[in-house]
Amino acid sequence: MLNLYVIFLLKVIKIRHVGQMNESAIYDLMYRYCSGELLGLVTRAINSRETFEDFHARSLGHFIPSREMSQLTIARYERVQSVGEQLSNYVQTKCDFGAPYQ
Repeated sequence: MLNLYVIFLLKVIKIRHVGQMNESAIYDLMYRYCSGELLGLVTRAINSRETFEDFHARSLGHFIPSREMSQLTIARYERVQSVGEQLSNYVQTKCDFGAPYQ
């Protein structure tokens, strides 16, 4: 479930970045595809006119405990290039993982 959430959130971030979408448009898009707890978080963001950055941080904190977030950061971002891994893949992984914080 967590893996699906992370994949979904990365796709939303890419869509927002590429499409130059504002919070209202991105929340409307997300609302159609969310259910359960994530739908509740999106609804709250819409009702409170929350920035996407604040929503992103709050949703990460909701779904990913701080210890697990630290482990994910180390495993995905603070790592060295694997033997045989193409440089472009290595750099893209770092960009994908770091995109929300840029």
